[in-house]
Amino acid sequence: MMEVLIKRPTTLARYLGAPLAEERDNFLKHCAQVGYSPSMLKKISWVIWAVAEY
Repeated sequence: MMEVLIKRPTTLARYLGAPLAEERDNFLKHCAQVGYSPSMLKKISWVIWAVAEY
């Protein structure tokens, strides 16, 4: 899911290299299935990445 939302290779590598990448990706897929917009999915991905990094 992150590959669809994030276009920059360096940003994508940072997101995929962070802790819990698979779990974060699964959560984003769930949010997409529920009907969140792409812009909201990007915001969610940033928040869950920040939490995982902390």
